[in-house]
Amino acid sequence: MDCFNIINKLKYMKKILFTVMLFFPFFVFAQKNVKLLSTAEETGSALIYTLPKTALEVRVALKKTVQKTGPYAAYAQEYFGFEKSEIIGTNRTVYEIAGIEIRRKGIPDASRTFLVSTASGSKAGLINLTDNGIISSVNIPATETETDLVQKIDISEKTPSLYFDTSDLVENYFLQSDANKKREAIAGQIYMLRESQLNLLTGSVETPDVASLQLKIDELKRRENLLLEMFTGKSVTTIEYKTFELMPERAMKDRILFYFSPSIGITTGVEGITDSYFISLRVNKRDDKSVTKNVNSKNGFFHCIPGNATVEIYNSERTIYKENILMGQFGTLVALPTKYIDKNNASVIFDTTTGAIKSIK
Repeated sequence: MDCFNIINKLKYMKKILFTVMLFFPFFVFAQKNVKLLSTAEETGSALIYTLPKTALEVRVALKKTVQKTGPYAAYAQEYFGFEKSEIIGTNRTVYEIAGIEIRRKGIPDASRTFLVSTASGSKAGLINLTDNGIISSVNIPATETETDLVQKIDISEKTPSLYFDTSDLVENYFLQSDANKKREAIAGQIYMLRESQLNLLTGSVETPDVASLQLKIDELKRRENLLLEMFTGKSVTTIEYKTFELMPERAMKDRILFYFSPSIGITTGVEGITDSYFISLRVNKRDDKSVTKNVNSKNGFFHCIPGNATVEIYNSERTIYKENILMGQFGTLVALPTKYIDKNNASVIFDTTTGAIKSIK
């Protein structure tokens, strides 16, 4: 009975050792055999790594313009001769698609998980994995391994306050209780600012040099524009971002990506008048299902020659994005012999978004 207890304890300790190893860089002595995890009879103390399939993050930049009508908009044409098209007549928000970019992201592919059995009597090799188990390098310290994807966080700009700045108004404005006189006080101050600019330009007021002249004119113009906003209205533009993540397993055509409304932005398609934006993906390489069937007859560090896919985003009128993108799930699996790495003490860097080899030294 004691003998059986000892054997069971040894097996338990072996499992703990293997589990602990998964959370640290691996020192592998003789990468002797590599096979699909699903075909392995037992794992023992072997190393397990995964190749990625490539997810797509579609990041849409929205230009958001908020417009607010001025308190004296009705008098902008009378006092200053503005055309109606130059005056903000109603409060509104307008959206416009400013741009689209696609970023790749590596996701562990359970069907491409490999087991590396180990043996002693060989040069040491260091294997690094990402946090989610994707192989990133061999024989390279973790601090030197390149990162393929720097995750961008979508932080939209905050819309500035749309208040009208009255801090520059003369005292006469604040002494008035009548709305008409307040309006006339603002208009009078605008005329004075324009007269000051004219005096500077015509030389009626002396300035030490050209640079000083320009600074004074710019400041007078800034103050004029702030006051004019109370007649023409105020407009503020910011950028917002929306991100959609896709994991294509096959080609797709005319799939709805999002709906868009100029007055609401990106919508669910049920609010107001919307425009549909579609995404299509055409695979230019054969699917990996036709090339993984011979994996069991090969030995070596399996990596991917990624497939090429054409991604297009469009609406009913035009294409707004089109690009060829390398993707792991549509690629071909090949093996880099472990003997080559062992013999040459080679350093290998993998692309963690596609599973391809980026460099061998």
